Amino acid sequence: MNLYSPRDEETLFTHRQARSWRSAGLITAQQFAAMESELAGGLRTTHLIFRILFFVFTVLGAVAAVGLVAWLLRDTSETLIAVLLVLCGAACYKAAEELVQKKKLYRHGIEEALALCAVGFCSAGGVWPLEEAGMGHAGISRFVALSVSAGAFWIYLRLGCLWAAGLAAFALCTLPFTFSWSPEAQRAILAAMLAGLFLASLFASQAAHDYLKDRLAAMQACLLAALYLSVNLHLLGLIDSLSYGSGIRQIAPSVYAPWFYWTSYAITWAVSGAVFLYGIKSRKRLIRIAGAVMIVATLATNKSYLGLARYSWDPAILGLALVAVFFFLSRWLDAGPGRKRFGYTAQDIMKTQEEGIRLADVASALVPGAIEAARPEAPAGPDYFEGGASGGGGTERKF
Repeated sequence: MNLYSPRDEETLFTHRQARSWRSAGLITAQQFAAMESELAGGLRTTHLIFRILFFVFTVLGAVAAVGLVAWLLRDTSETLIAVLLVLCGAACYKAAEELVQKKKLYRHGIEEALALCAVGFCSAGGVWPLEEAGMGHAGISRFVALSVSAGAFWIYLRLGCLWAAGLAAFALCTLPFTFSWSPEAQRAILAAMLAGLFLASLFASQAAHDYLKDRLAAMQACLLAALYLSVNLHLLGLIDSLSYGSGIRQIAPSVYAPWFYWTSYAITWAVSGAVFLYGIKSRKRLIRIAGAVMIVATLATNKSYLGLARYSWDPAILGLALVAVFFFLSRWLDAGPGRKRFGYTAQDIMKTQEEGIRLADVASALVPGAIEAARPEAPAGPDYFEGGASGGGGTERKF
């Protein structure tokens, strides 16, 4: 169902791997040149910065075009607007597939933005008929969640974009909160849905190509992070306290039944440890990082679960403990034969080669402007060279 052939995707994946091997010194320049000549594909790629720019500009252009057409029609009836949105969504999707099939665009941002606009326009166009039929807010919310989830999943099947899979999972996971269920039932169903999606990704990765396994590993890390977020009842409150009251809304943990509260406490510890061990065993770096972050978050919310007093020096103690663990692991790995143990090393030997504009370059260019914009204006002092305040004998002419 994917518009890109497995051979082209595998070629691009191998080419990225070869660049990493070359920058890490695992292969010579001659070997890389020989591999590059054999890995020349027909797909057109671009840099991440330009991909983001193309994506943003295409979304803005598509929304502006729909608004212009609606303004030219001079008709504000809801039925006409709904039909217009559906037709524009179909046109955007058709344009996205044409760009992929004829222009061979791959992660260019343009085709991705058009596909996303197609999902948004069609979902928005289906809302008006439901409102006319008298459907309530909860029913419309379920329709939007299901339509966005189905559309985003179809984009993932056709284009293979990771963000589309994430959008589909996020929209699907909002369904439990559209029903008038208890907070315990909402959390439990959400966790079960995320666990089911994770198991489905595990089965899909068993008979997949290398490029697809790498993509599924990123999806699994995101699903496990979302699963942890659904079972930890104090995590959102911790984020809100660390951000000095950012306004993150959550249900107070005291609302949950005691059995559910302490079950979530046990599951929080079990999930964080299991994810970290699974990342080590499967040698998936993203899952290993996700597991480490979960363990840190579990330690940070442990006092909140137990109802213990929190002090201002708690983050400092946690930071010192993490530094000590990092120092011990680094020394332990470096002391092994060849500075590695069991296939792991503290050295960064796989440095991806950067080409073109880097994110760090963009950040360094934006930071001075942001600092200058945030700097408060200096108060205007008295002008001693105007109106005769100093010199000029009291004349009104500027000195």
